[in-house]
Amino acid sequence: MSQKAWDDAEITRGYASQTREDSAKYLLSEALKAWIENASPLQRTTVYTDLLNAALGEVNWYEIADTFLEDVDKTSGTLDLFSKEVTQ
Repeated sequence: MSQKAWDDAEITRGYASQTREDSAKYLLSEALKAWIENASPLQRTTVYTDLLNAALGEVNWYEIADTFLEDVDKTSGTLDLFSKEVTQ
């Protein structure tokens, strides 16, 4: 997921002042957030769902993406370390 965000960042960079790394962080943070939200085991509206959603709303997905992108090989298109990669 991290490598894909890095590879896609060159294509989707929207602003001249935005770096490829900024774009990759944004793409990965949005992908991580969507992945976690879609994997939620709580489908009904309950107090537990509200608590989980509130907690997930406080997560800094951009910071998590930044950490994952540290392990991306930014020159050859492959990962240096796969240990932090989110897989399914």
